[in-house]
Amino acid sequence: MIVCPICNEVDMITYKCNECNGEMVDKGRVQEFMDPYGPQHPVVDTEGNCLHLFECLNCRKLERKNIKKVSV
Repeated sequence: MIVCPICNEVDMITYKCNECNGEMVDKGRVQEFMDPYGPQHPVVDTEGNCLHLFECLNCRKLERKNIKKVSV
């Protein structure tokens, strides 16, 4: 089975902010963040990736990141 490692808590992925080098934290799938009914809709994937939104803890910048799905 191929799954998103973040959504399925298989792995933690961290990023550094391009603006201030602060730690960025996962805010969930972009679909859930942008639409209050997003969790009720089918997951929208792009070519084996899951699109997540990350926020910098320091400067609050938001960035979209394609998370590569993994086999479990």
